[in-house]
Amino acid sequence: MIQLWFSFPAIQKKAECRIPLMYCMIDLIPYLNELLKEEFSGMYEISDDAWFFEEKTGIRISTAVTLTHQNLSDGMCLVVY
Repeated sequence: MIQLWFSFPAIQKKAECRIPLMYCMIDLIPYLNELLKEEFSGMYEISDDAWFFEEKTGIRISTAVTLTHQNLSDGMCLVVY
């Protein structure tokens, strides 16, 4: 498991969650959308073609590669476009 922040510039909000490393982002989008419904009352939904970037470096996170292989660490923030 890894603890990540997700930043949503479209609604100027951030959310923190723990997610399993064995999944890729495309598999996690439905899970993240459920969390967003609860956290932000449905103000935002991540689309299947969303792009994820590491906030500090600007490196794009692949949606097709498992998180284990993306050099992520606890506390990182991913920006969602």
